[in-house]
Amino acid sequence: MPETTISPFLSAAIGVAAALSVKGVEVLLARVFKRSDKLDSVRDADVTLLKQVVFEVRDLSKDYWCANGRDEQCEGALTGRLLFLGHVCDELFSKRLDSLRSVQVCLNRLDSACTSGQFGTNSRKSEPFRCSQIEKAAYTLAYEVAKQRRKL
Repeated sequence: MPETTISPFLSAAIGVAAALSVKGVEVLLARVFKRSDKLDSVRDADVTLLKQVVFEVRDLSKDYWCANGRDEQCEGALTGRLLFLGHVCDELFSKRLDSLRSVQVCLNRLDSACTSGQFGTNSRKSEPFRCSQIEKAAYTLAYEVAKQRRKL
């Protein structure tokens, strides 16, 4: 059998091609991981924002239900924040429907605790007993958001 030799030029070309392909894989992996890290950072920021707004809703609701009469400004703030929470939850968990549903159940409980009954009526009487429902719903939602975030 004749011995085959590779020319120095071909050998160098193969070496360069191998080095470039390794470098290309490294660059590609770096981009994938950088994108993943960025997405995780955005998701974590969304969770932080969600928790902040959940506790704003809790505080507003407790104040609202401890006073008599109508407070249109507070009602608007509560309604707006609850709608915002729904929007952010939809965006954050849209890729995992089981997580989205689980968070929506908790959000609906918070909404119900805050806005059911005589909410928005002129003759509304204080209902301080609602505070425990509101607290429980707020903390449950905050926990569920964190729990479902870990699954993303």
